[in-house]
Amino acid sequence: MIDGKYAIALQTPIGSMRGSITLVTSEEKLSGTLEVNGSRYPFSGGSVHGERCSFSSDFNTAFGRIRVNIDGTVHDDLFKASGNTPMGMITAVGHRNSKP
Repeated sequence: MIDGKYAIALQTPIGSMRGSITLVTSEEKLSGTLEVNGSRYPFSGGSVHGERCSFSSDFNTAFGRIRVNIDGTVHDDLFKASGNTPMGMITAVGHRNSKP
């Protein structure tokens, strides 16, 4: 089960950031919310297969709104993910704070 809220550290083309991500599954479907720099970015339509997850979301940046496709894994309480943007690669690593 990957459900829960994770404190994450992000590496982006414009620098390091801290935030959180909440993952919610229903069978093999994934939804949730990414929170970074005081903004919330809900997503849905993602997928889960065992420890692997993927989702897409639109994010507001200093350069405008961009779409990011994220692929990640959750092993025990460790979340790791990466995604490509028009500006470059984003990576995220974090630990689960709470389970539902």
